[in-house]
Amino acid sequence: KKIFMFVLLSSLFVFNFALPQASAQIADGTHSLKYQVNQPNSKSASIANDYFVKPAKVTVKNGTSTVQITLKNSSWITKFQPPGGATVISEDKGADTRVVQFSVKDISKPVKIAMKVDVE
Repeated sequence: KKIFMFVLLSSLFVFNFALPQASAQIADGTHSLKYQVNQPNSKSASIANDYFVKPAKVTVKNGTSTVQITLKNSSWITKFQPPGGATVISEDKGADTRVVQFSVKDISKPVKIAMKVDVE
């Protein structure tokens, strides 16, 4: 007999980026920013926080931030939809990782991302 455990987690998660300074403005260029994936409507880290490599790579150009993050256990994350959508930049099926990229209007504010995690 085989017993399977299946966990389905689908919700809005909040990605909080730690800015290197108190100002909401980040200079044009490429930066590494710490971030945490929080439980919905909470400042506490979600279990899903462990499914992401830290820090994020953030490129700022003319006030627009483009975020790249690496998803671990990528096959478990069956939905990842930030506002405006995300683009898969690269994928390593052997390591079960993928790098996604998305735009953020104001990096000083939390980003709500619809995400679904299916764990067998």
